[in-house]
Amino acid sequence: MSIPEIMYPEVSPDKSHVALMANRLHENYDVFAVLTDTYAPPLPLTKTPELTLLKGWAPDSKSVIVGEDTGRDERMTLYRVFLDEPLEMIPLTEKKPNHFMRGGYFWPTQDSIVYGVNYDYDTKRETETFRVIVQ
Repeated sequence: MSIPEIMYPEVSPDKSHVALMANRLHENYDVFAVLTDTYAPPLPLTKTPELTLLKGWAPDSKSVIVGEDTGRDERMTLYRVFLDEPLEMIPLTEKKPNHFMRGGYFWPTQDSIVYGVNYDYDTKRETETFRVIVQ
């Protein structure tokens, strides 16, 4: 028997959906959205062979930020996925970066994202400390 593993549910700002990570619904960890006011099957927002993590909701509740860990090397790429265009992952950061990333949140005005990296873009080298990036 294979029971799905559900993790990190997060209610949308308008309270219409819950986004969550699930394992054993697809071949790997993916992100899904579930309506809060009626029963409907979970809507897959991602479907990749990689570890895909929920990072957070957009303030308007129309999209989420997800992070994809390609090859499980913990070097994350951030994507935006709209509820009305599920499975279409729009890159927000470089793919397969050579540094670690933490976070990945929308700025309250939704025109920027915020995350931390252990990378100095001037010297193009990894650092021991993390820097906050507003993009």
